[in-house]
Amino acid sequence: CHPFHSGSSSHQREKINSLIDLIENDGNPGEQLTGLSELCEHVSISSEDSMLSFPTDRVVPLLIGALQGSENPDVMLLAARAMTLLLDVYPPSARLISQCGGLEIFYEKLLSIEYIDLAEQSIQALGKMSESYPALLLDPHHGNVLDAVLSFVDFFQIGMQRIAVGTAANV
Repeated sequence: CHPFHSGSSSHQREKINSLIDLIENDGNPGEQLTGLSELCEHVSISSEDSMLSFPTDRVVPLLIGALQGSENPDVMLLAARAMTLLLDVYPPSARLISQCGGLEIFYEKLLSIEYIDLAEQSIQALGKMSESYPALLLDPHHGNVLDAVLSFVDFFQIGMQRIAVGTAANV
């Protein structure tokens, strides 16, 4: 993965670093869940301007690792939610998520439908990516993301169906 942006105010940097420490502690799912939950809250109340100094290059690989490597469905869901929020608040993060393998992970989580909440969160993340960077979803190196989004469209409730169809329209 290539660095995006780094540096921030001292207080914010300390807070983010403590959250990163919690997220990295995959031996303790409780701490990891706390870190992911607080990260989701932090990102959700942030502005795009404040995200310019957010350590995206450190956080995105951690989130992808938690999404891919955890056996805890809550950890995976919160990691996916954090990336979705990041995509919503700071759309340029889509490129880093793609570079770090996030598209493939969302694709896998969507196709496996092991956990319905995680599949829905994957649709939402892919939908956010399609709003600003639809060409990323067409890259064949990431799998056939468009087919994955539409494969189970009738399985999901109407809200998710709308996001899936909107994603297809954007692409």
